[in-house]
Amino acid sequence: KPYEGKKVHLAYASAIPIGNERGLPYGNPVSESVKTVANIIMEAQYIASLKAAKALNVKELFLMPLGGGVFNNKKSDIINNLLNALRKVDVSGIDVKLLTYSNKETAEFNSLLS
Repeated sequence: KPYEGKKVHLAYASAIPIGNERGLPYGNPVSESVKTVANIIMEAQYIASLKAAKALNVKELFLMPLGGGVFNNKKSDIINNLLNALRKVDVSGIDVKLLTYSNKETAEFNSLLS
């Protein structure tokens, strides 16, 4: 019974969609101001998740990339926002992992992290 006595916490976070060139009705233009707001919100979402995990004494934390795919945030921005959050929050004692959608996405994020 490897999971006996363990608790699971789930936090939902979302990103700001940038543009609608894929035909989706989000309505945000592709502009520097939208990208700036999107990055501020994304970093804040990561910071809040990290702080909550620390407060709950979480030992293993899985984070998903926010805002990719149809939301059109750049993968490099996603990684930068996550790294900025990790620099701002003491996550000592927490094993932080990035949970990706596919092996291809894992390789893309690993490339950005190196």
